[in-house]
Formats: sequence, C-alpha cells, structure tokens
Amino acid sequence: MAKKKRTEEEEAIFSRLKAEEMQKPLSYVPHDTDAMMDDEIRMCVIENGIAIYGVWGCLVELLAKRRSHRYDVTDELGWRFLAADMSAVGETFTADQMKSFVQIFEDHGLLHIDREGDRQFLTNDRVIRTAIASAEKTAQRRLGAALTNGR
Repeated sequence: MAKKKRTEEEEAIFSRLKAEEMQKPLSYVPHDTDAMMDDEIRMCVIENGIAIYGVWGCLVELLAKRRSHRYDVTDELGWRFLAADMSAVGETFTADQMKSFVQIFEDHGLLHIDREGDRQFLTNDRVIRTAIASAEKTAQRRLGAALTNGR
C-alpha cells in the first residue's frame, strides 16, 4: 500500500516536530559488534594502543547525549569543559589531551570539527545520522497522534 503524502500543513508540523526532537539527547547509539574491524578504528588502535578505543567510545556517547549532538570547542574553555566531561568516566584528561585525541580521530575521519561562523563544533557523522533517524521516527509518531487527536 502506498504511503499517504503529507499535506503542506502536515509537512510543516512534521518539520517542527523533527527540529524539536533533534535537540534532545539520544538514549542510545548503536554499537556495531564488529566496530574493531573498521579500518580507521583499527589504525587508531595500532598507532595509539587499545585505550584509544575507550576514548573513542566515550566521545561518541558524550556527543549522543548533547543537545544537537555536537560539542562546542570554539575556545580553550570549550576544550576544558570537554576534558572535564570526559574525566567524569574515571580518568582525568586535560584540554591538550582532548585536542590530541580529537586530532587522531579527525585524521582517521572518525570525528570532525564543523565551523559555523566563528564557532567550532566537534561532531560525528554516525551520531548525527542516528539522531536524524530517531527524530524522524518520533516526529512521525507525534504527527500521527496530533492528527488522530485533532491537533
């Protein structure tokens, strides 16, 4: 059966709901059971030791829990906050260590820094794709409920 096309009004509501959902932290990020087989992750581990894999996983989880799923690293204070948030997992990190880790992951295409005007945000494509998929699913469910209940 073909899916019913949304009206212009429904599309506007869906877009607003999706934007709202994109601001919410993710409750989970799928973790591939074969992540260690990813060539870029393997290279990070070969070059830097297995501990880098833990840093990678914690950074991904941290990005998933952030509003908009990115971390503001525009200035030194942003890097210090990132180090403090990462230190909450039991090991203490400095801003310089976080910069080094991010550079390693950036060099391997696992993380990147988005620039928006004079701001810089740490992001991960997989977290963003997961957030978009989750936001679309939830927005569709909320739209259906709104239509059923007469908006």
